[in-house]
Amino acid sequence: MVYRSLNALLVSMNLPISPARVNYLQQAQQYVDELMHTAHEALRQMDDANRWLCRLWTGTTDRLWLEQVLSRHEPVSDTALLPTLLGCLYLYRHGPPDELLWLLLEQVNARLYKQTAEQFERGHVGLLTGGSTSLNYLIRAGLYAPNAQKYASQLTTQVVESGTGSNHPITDLSVGYGQTGLILTLTEAATNATMAQRIVGSVREVERLIEQYVRYLANHQIPIDSQDDNWSIFPITVAETEWTLPERFSWETGDVGQLLLLYRAHRLLNQPDLARWADRLSGYVLQRRATNKVRVERIGLTDGMAGLSLLYRQLYRITGRADFLHEGEYWLEQLIDVVKAGRYPPDGSLQTGMLGVDATLRHWLGEDLGLDLLFV
Repeated sequence: MVYRSLNALLVSMNLPISPARVNYLQQAQQYVDELMHTAHEALRQMDDANRWLCRLWTGTTDRLWLEQVLSRHEPVSDTALLPTLLGCLYLYRHGPPDELLWLLLEQVNARLYKQTAEQFERGHVGLLTGGSTSLNYLIRAGLYAPNAQKYASQLTTQVVESGTGSNHPITDLSVGYGQTGLILTLTEAATNATMAQRIVGSVREVERLIEQYVRYLANHQIPIDSQDDNWSIFPITVAETEWTLPERFSWETGDVGQLLLLYRAHRLLNQPDLARWADRLSGYVLQRRATNKVRVERIGLTDGMAGLSLLYRQLYRITGRADFLHEGEYWLEQLIDVVKAGRYPPDGSLQTGMLGVDATLRHWLGEDLGLDLLFV
């Protein structure tokens, strides 16, 4: 539920409390309300999965609508996957209202397991176009459903046995489409196992894969001062000696996702050198916007300002560093300015459109919509 007390929200997020911050969040709350009205107008532009999620977040729990989404997407398509999983996780956390809906969620878990196992076999590992989001969902849903816990364990074992794929001829390092998304998911699997023994299998083997990928990142870091026009500290793809730089700075591509991975890996593996490396890289990551090395024109959750604001907010929550919080607030301010000016995204979707912008503002205001599925 939304925190109606802003002080309670700030305390829960470990944010410094000040009158200016309270006023700022009150302003954001106003735009949440405005966006919710706009989202209803944007329903006509949404596909059925995004429409179902929007209805769910506004208080309409409709089992038949979920059945319709699943019947139209066999297997669950890339565009329908994220809103479908967020909706199912939301139902688990807030309690499915009837037994039939609970049984339907169990069917979703079984279907996801089969689909995800096939994706991993084909080497499709990204969070947006591969198996990692489904695995991450099953790990989190395993808190509520025994079959999700079982499937998460089996899929984690499959990944461990097959390796990460960073030795393939072409390696994608992005969060949205490549190895960083998979390794972030493995940090969740290992943390889950360490804290509550809910994932069966060797935690040490999972940690070994994480360490292996961190070394891979170290070997493929781009020297910060190598080119005047270079803004990224990691490539997006590696093909032997040819490295390709990301064209866009966002949640799905760009190096803030790798920075998040390094801090999560440090917490999991208890390796101080990882934190020191991440701290050195973060100095450049935070400084380059001030020197106009990055510009962001899109405002969506996975492709623009909304997702960036949440990434930096999450980095603050992990590290306690105020400069990360300030950077997150900068991108939140940019997002709100665009909304105030009426320059809404052209679609109503979660990933790039109105629903994702709305979810971002509500997440900043303390509402649990399941966006931790995206590690924010």
